[in-house]
Amino acid sequence: MPKKNKIIIPPLTEEDQLRILYDDLRIVDKRINNSGVTMKSLCKLQF
Repeated sequence: MPKKNKIIIPPLTEEDQLRILYDDLRIVDKRINNSGVTMKSLCKLQF
């Protein structure tokens, strides 16, 4: 049986985690803007 290659992913640093989170938030913000939904209307939905 052929030997399988293992992929080792090093743990993310705090800076990397924050960068990923920031990029995700930008994507969400862009989608909100493209849908014509504002943050103000989202806040109204929460309460």
